[in-house]
Amino acid sequence: MRFNNIFRHLIFVLCIVTYSPSFSNSEPSKFQQIDDKKYSDKELENFLNAYRAIIEISRELNITMVETVKEEGFTIERFSEIQKALKDHNTYFSISDKELNRHRILLKKLDRVQMNSKKLMERRIISENLSLKKYERLLADLQRDENLQMRLKRIIKK
Repeated sequence: MRFNNIFRHLIFVLCIVTYSPSFSNSEPSKFQQIDDKKYSDKELENFLNAYRAIIEISRELNITMVETVKEEGFTIERFSEIQKALKDHNTYFSISDKELNRHRILLKKLDRVQMNSKKLMERRIISENLSLKKYERLLADLQRDENLQMRLKRIIKK
């Protein structure tokens, strides 16, 4: 699903805006330059608002997922061990039928929690007058364009 790409880029963009050499006045980097007028300041402000909301939704998602795992009687370590073993068929592990059934139920619950969070994120992006496609494009452009990063940083400082 295309929206999954947004999850992959969230932390990357945050790191760019926070730690990019372009923001610390060090040597110039070799970024691709995007048309500086491709995005208005208002679009960048809307992007930033949506991005901040998505970060918060992601934090809440992580907390909810951990709580859900624990509510089903698993430790995070045991859940991770089962996940890894189910993906890697060469790994031997011991699991009872009862625990395997609880694990399946837990995966369904986690999937619902994740889908609800994705819907919240999508609604938040749209509420900022951005389409999902435009948001995703802006994320990609921020990764490549130093000037766009600088404009976003100026907006953050306001």
